[in-house]
Amino acid sequence: MKWISSLFLALGFSVFVKTSMANQLEVPELKLEFAVSVCERNEALETKLSLSSNQARRGQVIYFDSPTRVFYKNGLILRLRVKEDKADLTVKIRPIQKNRIKPEYFKVNGFKCEWDTNRNKSVLACSNKIDLSLFEARKILSSRDELLDAIDDSQWMLAGLKSNSQLPWSELESVGPAEVRRWKKIDFGGSDEIEVQSWKLQNGESISEVSFRSKLKKFGKVKKEVLTYLLEQDVQLCAKDFGKTKQVLDIK
Repeated sequence: MKWISSLFLALGFSVFVKTSMANQLEVPELKLEFAVSVCERNEALETKLSLSSNQARRGQVIYFDSPTRVFYKNGLILRLRVKEDKADLTVKIRPIQKNRIKPEYFKVNGFKCEWDTNRNKSVLACSNKIDLSLFEARKILSSRDELLDAIDDSQWMLAGLKSNSQLPWSELESVGPAEVRRWKKIDFGGSDEIEVQSWKLQNGESISEVSFRSKLKKFGKVKKEVLTYLLEQDVQLCAKDFGKTKQVLDIK
């Protein structure tokens, strides 16, 4: 198990490119991810959007937090996604100030930043994802120490931007799983691809969401196309958009 208390000081930015190279880099244009919450039964949504259950990509999402959700409250999200033949572990910080994002971060595999956007607000978030085997995912779920050992150096650095060693790492517990089905849809009549997700939470409740990613210059156009498409298909949108992460973590 890593010595968390010394990692944030020891790592610095050594896992990234040299400073002389970093000075020549610029932060790339950040995309916006727009998500709208759908208040439809899963079966009804699949029918209205012509989605086939057999074509859905299936998986599970598990979060890690303290019993009082201190990590989430401090803007730090730890997420494990398990798919049919692979898995990944993500450390995400949200929100983050744009001036804290260094150009050299984008040289690290799995690192990205984007604006998490819905009809209510837009928040800048950065994350770092590492790929895992199913065997590694099972080990992470078996003990807290395995989880802490699986987090790599660049992920510890990212966590250090948002938090400090005083967070209760020894209290981490798994939350979930949420059973997830995903569809990619490119024939909705718009100019970009949308993703439809249906989540069955650990308490049996279901939530659904439609989302897309876009650069800023196209965002307004694509957003209008997606909302128009959902209206034409008689899809019932929730009065207020909710976050999937919070929905899972709110269940005790």
